[in-house]
Amino acid sequence: EGIDYIMSLFRIITEKTLIPECQDQEPRFKELQEKLLILEKNIGYLLPPADLLPNFALKSLGAKIVHSMTSDTYQSQDTFSCFGFLIRPPAISPDIVIQGVSHPLPGKCWPFGGSKGRISISLPNNVLISHVSLNHIPKRISIHGTISSAPKEFSIYGKKDLESDESLLGTFLYDEDGDQLQIFKLPDYVTGSFRYITLQVKSNWGNPDYTCLYGFRVHGKLEK
Repeated sequence: EGIDYIMSLFRIITEKTLIPECQDQEPRFKELQEKLLILEKNIGYLLPPADLLPNFALKSLGAKIVHSMTSDTYQSQDTFSCFGFLIRPPAISPDIVIQGVSHPLPGKCWPFGGSKGRISISLPNNVLISHVSLNHIPKRISIHGTISSAPKEFSIYGKKDLESDESLLGTFLYDEDGDQLQIFKLPDYVTGSFRYITLQVKSNWGNPDYTCLYGFRVHGKLEK
C-alpha cells in the first residue's frame, strides 16, 4: 500500500507541474527546430558538396600542371606607377587552380587569353572519376557586379598516360548565377581510371580578352 500511495502522489505531482511545463515549452521547441533547419542550410553554404568529396587535383597531394598541354597565361597590359616607374603586375601561375581554395578572392585566378583555352593536370594516382567541380567568385563580390570572365561551356578529357589518346568524359555548363563552387557528375558510361585530366573551356560569359580559372577539382576514388 505504501508503494501505491507513493506512485499516486508522483502521478499527481507530474500532472500538476511537469506536463503543463512541457506544454509551455512546445512553442520554444518548434522555434529551436526552425533555427536548426536554418543552421543546416547555412552549413550547406559554408561547406559546398564538393568540399565533402576527396579532391585528387590538389597540389598538396602531388597533382601537377602539365604545362605542355596547357594554354599560355594571359599577360595584362595594365600597369601602376611606383616611384615614377611603370610596373606591370606579375602573371599568376596556373598552379593556383589546384590549390583547393573554396572561397577565393577576386583576381586570385589563372587567366588565359580569349574565351577558349585549356588546363591539363597530372593526378597523383590513377583515379576512377565520378565528378569534377569548378570554382569562380560570385557576382556579389565582383567590383563590376558581373563575372564575364567565368567559364561557360567546358569539356573534360582524360588520358591514362601521356602517349594515349584523350577520351571525352563530359561537357558541362557553369551557371553564372549558381553557387560559386559547382559540381558536375560524369555520365554513367564513363568507365576506367585516368591519370591525366584536361579542362577544355569552350566559351566564357562575355569577356572578349581573357577567361579566369579560380579552382578546379577532380573527385572519385583510387583505382584498386
